[in-house]
Amino acid sequence: MIVGKKVLITGGAGFIGSHLCERLSANNEVKSLDNYILGSSAKHVSGVEYIEGDCRDINEVCPGFEPHFVF
Repeated sequence: MIVGKKVLITGGAGFIGSHLCERLSANNEVKSLDNYILGSSAKHVSGVEYIEGDCRDINEVCPGFEPHFVF
């Protein structure tokens, strides 16, 4: 189990990503990066910061956030 880490989840507003957000946000600092082509704000999980953007621009949309894990 991952505990006390910074986690970035790409596609966190989609089916699989939202479940990862739910599981990991209880014990970690979680941010989600999603382009919302297939994702939906209806799948947002409380306690997770959601950022709209493309994973190809990760340094621009998440400046200063250095995650321990990226999913």
